[in-house]
Amino acid sequence: MNANRTRHRSLANPKRARVFFAAGPGDVVETFRHWMAGRDDPSQMSVSFSGQFFDVCRDLGLDALVVGRNERADRLSNDQITVANVPRPDWASRSGLRYHLGQQWYLLRLIGMAVRYRADVMIVGDGGPLFLLWLLRVARIRLVADFSCVLWPQFRPMKSILRLSCRLDRPILSRHSMALLSMSCDISRQLVECAGGNPRPILEYLPLYRRDRFAQLPPPQTSPFRVVFAGRVERVKGVFDLVELARRFKEARRHIEIDVCGSGGALEELRGLVRDGDLTSHIRIHGYCMFNELRSIYSRSHVVIVPTTSEFMEGFNMVAVEAVLAGRPVITSDVCPAVHYLGGAAVKVPVDDIDAYQAAVERMADDPAYYRRSHEACALVGERFFDKTFSFGEALRSVLAAANSSEDPEPREVPRRE
Repeated sequence: MNANRTRHRSLANPKRARVFFAAGPGDVVETFRHWMAGRDDPSQMSVSFSGQFFDVCRDLGLDALVVGRNERADRLSNDQITVANVPRPDWASRSGLRYHLGQQWYLLRLIGMAVRYRADVMIVGDGGPLFLLWLLRVARIRLVADFSCVLWPQFRPMKSILRLSCRLDRPILSRHSMALLSMSCDISRQLVECAGGNPRPILEYLPLYRRDRFAQLPPPQTSPFRVVFAGRVERVKGVFDLVELARRFKEARRHIEIDVCGSGGALEELRGLVRDGDLTSHIRIHGYCMFNELRSIYSRSHVVIVPTTSEFMEGFNMVAVEAVLAGRPVITSDVCPAVHYLGGAAVKVPVDDIDAYQAAVERMADDPAYYRRSHEACALVGERFFDKTFSFGEALRSVLAAANSSEDPEPREVPRRE
């Protein structure tokens, strides 16, 4: 990954450097409250990105203002860090033109907050078009852009609106950013393309987990063979393919059952299809699950399925990692960037191919030696997700340390395990 080399003014100055972090959706105030008490946010399976950011600010002696997008307005601070939940108005959450205008309106609001805070660096992790961030140059605020999702669906033609967004964002990606943070090689590839082949330094990172959260999960029971889906219950996440799989398993009299954990706009429709198809003995809809409930469901499962469709701009999909850390192989496709880092613990099938998903589940259920190899691979590939080396916090630490030396950070690729 090539990068332009640029010198910046140093962060070192008589006052402590100020960092503004637009953290995206989530309750960052509650996460900060737990962090000040010396613990991880218990609502998160992983070590939260905002929690890692707080660690970096503490270690480097940086002042910070952190803004999260949450419908519950709230604010909390200590002598170094201030954290605020800021709601986005309802009209900005609708589809179509209002949605895109709402994104830009919210971004302008964040830029205004960073300027009023007199930030030295602004970290943007809220997604959406970035071209308005050129305004930061006027205020002499350096930009770090964080990308946790692909910029366009990998297996579909790029829509006109996304193509326009990419063109508008090119100056940000190729000139105006101090660094680009990327949560997968798929995202990095699109950043290079969108930047015209000459991006600012790209630093890749992986999600970080605590080992004790996945300790003492029992080995899976023998029968029935159980498959888990955990995540947003939406059509683009492939949840209706699960109904078709359950129907096929029932007709074939297979002892294979599916647990669906999560909430979303398609939840009630999914429940109706299961009820109307008389499939309640083969597919259970649990709704949203807290950590302990999800852990219990994992403990009774054999594999986790991530059937995201080609329509969706998928993120890393941390559910795939959490499955592996729980000792459960994952079945997914190339649309899920996490598959590149899970090696033999992941079974990769063609995207949108329900026959391939069925064959993968049935082979796991019918071939004990094959399942055992996949199960044993989980422990091997899972180790890297307990290691801070490739975490978001370490990537950010590298960027801010380089800024303090008036240099560009060194690009960083996370080694794959295909």
